[in-house]
Amino acid sequence: MEQVRPIMNKYSRAVNLAGGPGQGQHTKMVNQIILAGNMAGTVEGLMYASKMGLDLHKTIETITLGAASSTALTVLGKRMVDGNFDPGFYVVHYIKDL
Repeated sequence: MEQVRPIMNKYSRAVNLAGGPGQGQHTKMVNQIILAGNMAGTVEGLMYASKMGLDLHKTIETITLGAASSTALTVLGKRMVDGNFDPGFYVVHYIKDL
């Protein structure tokens, strides 16, 4: 691992050894589970905000300063509010990881 770490650092923000065989895959699964929850929560929260008549841009700006902040909210949430529903990836790729 230490021999290839300099190369991996060129294309990754986080290079960590998760443990023995398979532990990296389990770590990836944790990431995917949390991401799915964040994405679903972002959609549900923005739908609620919309139905309550809130300014969606202002709502995102406000709540990203607190514990609800996530990439799903700051990137995908802003795209949705702007009418851009391009997923940036396909569900089939997400399911592959699950």
